[in-house]
Amino acid sequence: MAVMNPCCCCSLKVGTQIVAIFNLVCSTIGLLYYVTIMVIGAGLVIVVAANSESDRRTTNSGTESALIVIGIIAIIITIILLVAFVVNIVAAILLLIGAGKRNLRKCWLWFYVTTAFLVLYILYKLVILGLIIWASEDSVVGRFIGEIFSLIIAILFEGYQLWVVYAFIHEIKRGDNEGGRNFGGVVYAPAPKVEENQPPAPAYRPPHYPTTGEQPRYASTPVGYPVLPPNDIHLKKETN
Repeated sequence: MAVMNPCCCCSLKVGTQIVAIFNLVCSTIGLLYYVTIMVIGAGLVIVVAANSESDRRTTNSGTESALIVIGIIAIIITIILLVAFVVNIVAAILLLIGAGKRNLRKCWLWFYVTTAFLVLYILYKLVILGLIIWASEDSVVGRFIGEIFSLIIAILFEGYQLWVVYAFIHEIKRGDNEGGRNFGGVVYAPAPKVEENQPPAPAYRPPHYPTTGEQPRYASTPVGYPVLPPNDIHLKKETN
């Protein structure tokens, strides 16, 4: 089956490496951001818990308890996001190595991980949209449109990256040369493979000429003239 090349300005190998580097950079930035959020949140939870212990009988004890619960939930969500970013970083590194070495297993691993995260993100956005619809307030119309827009952008962007890596995987399967024949055109299907049980082609054998016995005699005169035996030629010379 033919696979269109999504990279119009470079080969599929370079395009896959760009995808890997982009994901690596974005995941690293996200990891550092959420590590900072988790540290700040943990600090706030510790401070609020210490204040609530020192002053349990104040009127703000219920508010402080609610803040502690919210802080703990935020820390749990942040830890889940940190794990996701770490997995994305590892997958991006494997994709970068796999693109350089044309390794199918490493490329497929990134493809599966990215597809799984994309499906989870779509489900998360659908839940958010359902909650917005359930609220049925006029003030959430703008947020609803924003969530729809961000979902479409994410699907298009991640889908394009998956397309690039998928096309590169098919190029590796086809066994093209390192430079590739992929600039802005169609990637053609591979040639049919030779069956395993098919007998090999017979080896070339040169014609065999006998080395003993009488060898053929060839005329030394031009074609079309009779060849006279040597004795007849000698007799003609004597008569002349």
